[in-house]
Amino acid sequence: MKDNKFKNEEFLSIDDSIDNMSIIFIGKINAFRRHIGKPMRILFNGATKGDHKSLYHPRGRALDFTCDTNDYAVIALAIKYGLNGIGMYTNHDGYRSWHLDDRPNITIWEGTKKNENDKWTYKTILGGLNG
Repeated sequence: MKDNKFKNEEFLSIDDSIDNMSIIFIGKINAFRRHIGKPMRILFNGATKGDHKSLYHPRGRALDFTCDTNDYAVIALAIKYGLNGIGMYTNHDGYRSWHLDDRPNITIWEGTKKNENDKWTYKTILGGLNG
């Protein structure tokens, strides 16, 4: 593992890791984590594995996670540290999760799912969803 600051309990699945992630991206995530001051739980297939719409996951430049903190804090700190792709997801149970990537332009979107078997519905808040 490239960074011993990620603890095993931060991964919701042992099938994924940060081993194939960009070292530059990990530096940005670590700066974000230090400043947010709350544990990040990396979602199942939330790093480089899994079926993702974002092109940044297979490149090792995206992370999906949960974090018990204020939405505005996540957005502000993500932008501060160059994590310009910001996805806020809320599922049918009201469970909040996040996507961050280091695309060049700030893009913020929201994904919602009204029922467990529904597909995600996306709404662009700022920028475009290309990437």
